Amino acid sequence: MRPFPAPQFASVHTTVSAISPVYGDLVLVLGRTGLRWGEARAMQVKHFIDVPMPMLQISRNQPEGASGKTPKSGKSRNLPLPDYLVPVIQRFTEGKHSDDLLFTSPNGGQLFRTSFVRATRWEDAGLGRTLHDLRHTAACEWLMQGVPLTTVQHWLGHSSIKVTARYLHHLGDYADRAALDVLNKAAAKSSAAPRPPQTSPHGVQQGRTSKPSSIRELGP
Repeated sequence: MRPFPAPQFASVHTTVSAISPVYGDLVLVLGRTGLRWGEARAMQVKHFIDVPMPMLQISRNQPEGASGKTPKSGKSRNLPLPDYLVPVIQRFTEGKHSDDLLFTSPNGGQLFRTSFVRATRWEDAGLGRTLHDLRHTAACEWLMQGVPLTTVQHWLGHSSIKVTARYLHHLGDYADRAALDVLNKAAAKSSAAPRPPQTSPHGVQQGRTSKPSSIRELGP
């Protein structure tokens, strides 16, 4: 498991995009959705949904040399998409019908690993990583941004939380720091909201003083 740190991922995306804009878009999608290669090459245009929220419906998997089948977990899943990925995926839909393959090569054909690796010079452009490391990159990015482990499990299609928890060991304390940042921001937002005056146990509003009614003010 060798996920890309964010700066390296940005550099790889830029490098591949300069060689092929289509494959550059594909690298961005794989590295930010965690799709398996077989899931990406089997996905159809109709699996890209924008209502009630942008998402990919992952219900097919087609490893190379095999016919289409259900995803590895045996279950379909929905993967919400961040706003910046929506126009990227929309580019893959241009000129296609609902039953057409969504993610295709620059010539419009089905994706093949060897063709991608050769066209992008992936051994160099990918800095020694495998295509599957793009999936690991997405998982680590989500956890570093504070996405709960159980949500990451669902998005990746893992059948066991133990499989997803491997990423926590790899990240060290990054996930804890991200989660703590979420809590601190929530607390800051809550403290910034206007609050009603607090009443002390003695019935006096804090921040104000009052005089006992039994004491008369004396004149000069």
